[in-house]
Amino acid sequence: MPLTWLKAIPTAAKPDHVRDILERLRTVREIAIPAKLNGTVHPDRYRQFVREGRASAAYLIERYTASRRRVTLVAFLIDLEERLTDAAIEMSDKLIGSAFSRAHNKQTRRFAATAKNVGRLMRLFRGTIDALSTALNDDIDPIEAIDETVGWANLLKARHEVAELAETADVDPLMVAVDRYATLRKFAPVLLEALDFKAGRGSARTIAGIHMLRDLNRAGKRDVPPDAPMPFKKEWRKLVFGSDGKINRRLYETAMLAHLRNKLRGRRLG
Repeated sequence: MPLTWLKAIPTAAKPDHVRDILERLRTVREIAIPAKLNGTVHPDRYRQFVREGRASAAYLIERYTASRRRVTLVAFLIDLEERLTDAAIEMSDKLIGSAFSRAHNKQTRRFAATAKNVGRLMRLFRGTIDALSTALNDDIDPIEAIDETVGWANLLKARHEVAELAETADVDPLMVAVDRYATLRKFAPVLLEALDFKAGRGSARTIAGIHMLRDLNRAGKRDVPPDAPMPFKKEWRKLVFGSDGKINRRLYETAMLAHLRNKLRGRRLG
C-alpha cells in the first residue's frame, strides 16, 4: 500500500474509521518488522528517524540513499504500528463511550420531561397519606376520606404516571446503550480480532470473554453459551439474561465492550 495512505490516519470517531485504521495496522504487520529493532540504535537517533519518516513525503524518502531510506522506513513503521494500535483503541473508546453517553442523555431527557409532573404527584401522594391518617384517627372509611380530599378518580388516573416515572428511574444505562448495538457491531468484531489482548492481574475472565466473542464471530454463531464469562459488574450479570433464561447476545456483547473499555482505561489489560 502507498506510504501516503498509511500515514493518513483517520481522526473522526466513526465505526468505518476504526476499520480503516485496523486495515492499515494489518498492512504494517504483514511487513513483519520486529519491534525490538528499535533497540539496535541509540534512542535519540531512533526518534530522529521516526520524525523524518513522519514528516517526509514518500517522494522525498525515495530520494534517500538506500541505507538511509531503509532505516527511516523501518523506524517509521515500528512507530506507526504502535500509533495505529493506540488510535484504534482510542477511537473505539470514544464510540463505546458515546453509546453510554447517549443512554445517559436519553435518561436525562426522560427525567426532564417528567419532572414537571413530580411535584403534582408528590402533592397527590401527600394528600392521600393525610386522608388515610385522618381516616385512621377519626375511625372513618379510608376510601371515602380519600375521595373527599384527593379524589379517588384522580388517584387512579395518576397510577399510570407513577408507574412510568418509577420505570424511568429504574432503567440501567446498559438497557439504553444497547440501542447502539448495530453501530458497535460495525467495528467491534474487527477490533477484537486485530488486537492481541493479554491478561493482567485479575483479567483472566475478561480475556476468556474476548476469546469467546471471537469464536462466535468466526463461526457466525449468534447464541452465547450459558457458561459465558461475565467479568462485568454484577448488576449487568442479571440484565443480560432474557425472559427465556438465555443470555441476550446484544446485551452481553455491549456489556463486554463497555467492560473492556474500562479495563483499557485503567491500564489493567495488556
